[in-house]
Amino acid sequence: MKPKLPLISYIVTTRFLTNSEGLRYLHKEVFTDEDPRISKNNAVEYYNAAIECLADTKEILVHKSDTYSKKKIVYKDPEAFNGGVAIFLRLNTDAVISGNVYHAGRTFLINVFCDLDKHIAVKRFTAKKIEQQFWNKKSSSKFGQQSTINDLLVRKGIKKDLRDTRLLERISLADSATMQLIKSVDEIELIPESICAFLNTDGGEIVIGKDEHLMPTGFLTNVEFKKYKDVFSTTVFTMFSNFTEMIEFDTKQINGTLFYYLKIEKSATPAFLSDKDGCDFYYRNLAGNVRDFDRTD
Repeated sequence: MKPKLPLISYIVTTRFLTNSEGLRYLHKEVFTDEDPRISKNNAVEYYNAAIECLADTKEILVHKSDTYSKKKIVYKDPEAFNGGVAIFLRLNTDAVISGNVYHAGRTFLINVFCDLDKHIAVKRFTAKKIEQQFWNKKSSSKFGQQSTINDLLVRKGIKKDLRDTRLLERISLADSATMQLIKSVDEIELIPESICAFLNTDGGEIVIGKDEHLMPTGFLTNVEFKKYKDVFSTTVFTMFSNFTEMIEFDTKQINGTLFYYLKIEKSATPAFLSDKDGCDFYYRNLAGNVRDFDRTD
């Protein structure tokens, strides 16, 4: 008897290949485990390795013309990749979530390595919301005894108040309209840019040093966090001296590793990001930070 699959699997697609009979097919790697966190982690590792390999062989080129421009991703042979290397969540059985019926075999786009437009951003946002609902299922008919993030932390003896628990769930959902994750030193420029954008839109949160899986990114060690905390907070509040009441800065901890956390409220007055070349106005949408050239000096 064929064993029953867990509720979800993760699929990584890379490129189209041609078999010995001349038929074209899309190469896929499927990752399945009783614990969906394991299957997703394995899928993410494979996804990142595929991108690195394709970049090394010059199949992918990434261009960034200046500090504020978004990355331009170019595939040497775009038809072979059909829009980019991607990760999907796949349902292995029918499921009812929030009153909606989703049938076995349905896939949802988690991430894709291509230029992010609004259409793709909306699809990713929808997928992450659905994924979070699946992950929060606790009945044995779903993930066995799959726990919510809070249950996992409690089992490990880590005490979190309700506010922190909700923050962790928001990090894992990573809503691109209201949450900015800073995972590496290469993304530091996004911090002031995101603060400005959140002030000018509906507010938001910035998490520095954690990824959407709540894992440390290695961006800063605990020692470095303690060393640079005052410098970092001073820099932030100096750059946005007129908006200090709308910016909350704190250092938080998950599983013994520290990360910076900023919560930004919506400002009643426009906020600008200043540098030697002038002032830039940013706002936020599902695609991330957007510079408004009509309001930039």
